[in-house]
Amino acid sequence: MTDMERLAKLYEIAEKDPIYLMWKHDFEANREDFCKFANGRKNSIRNFLYAYADAGRMMLQRLSLLACMHMEFPEEKDQGAL
Repeated sequence: MTDMERLAKLYEIAEKDPIYLMWKHDFEANREDFCKFANGRKNSIRNFLYAYADAGRMMLQRLSLLACMHMEFPEEKDQGAL
């Protein structure tokens, strides 16, 4: 599998995990309120709020990709033994 295929597989697994889905739902439910709050601030504060939120998401995205680059899923190990 390529790194991007592993990442897609990771998200497929996550979409079946109740805890991930709970946090995803909570994140999405609060997105509109966050945007309204941030957009109501002066530019320097608004930019800071968006930068902080985006940095957290990008850091998690990179962590997920690093895991996919350096780890194998169990089915990949099984295929390699053939």
